[in-house]
Amino acid sequence: MRHRNAIHETVDSYCTSREMVKKSGSWFSRSESVTTVVNLQKSQHGPSYYINVGFWFQEIDEQQFPPPNKCHIVSRLSSWLPISEERELVDLLNLETPIHDDPRAEALTGLLDRHLSPVLAEARTADWFLSPDGEAIRSRSGVKAAAQQLLAGQT
Repeated sequence: MRHRNAIHETVDSYCTSREMVKKSGSWFSRSESVTTVVNLQKSQHGPSYYINVGFWFQEIDEQQFPPPNKCHIVSRLSSWLPISEERELVDLLNLETPIHDDPRAEALTGLLDRHLSPVLAEARTADWFLSPDGEAIRSRSGVKAAAQQLLAGQT
């Protein structure tokens, strides 16, 4: 069995505690309208990771487990953070940064609680992406044409 590092363990623990479902290496939270996908991606250039977050609108196409890179809105969690916390997240997600496992896990869980948990709780409808909080996420994300059309029709 492959050894799971502190980053994998922390993200898995966080998503499990929020009752997300794991399929094909990604975590899924589904409302009637929006599926949120959390994906941990390893860098090709070393022992560091990225946390990708995608949003799939069931109104556009119903899928239970959409591939993270095919989501209607795709983003990196780091792009949502203030500069100081973005740097902290980058360090926490880099296994070459000299941080012991327990403090790494505690700090990473804290960042996820502060920045991802509110989005998981609120991003349940397309309308949310038109709210100030939703717009802040959307403006820092890649938005596919179908989602742009759906959101334009919501106004």
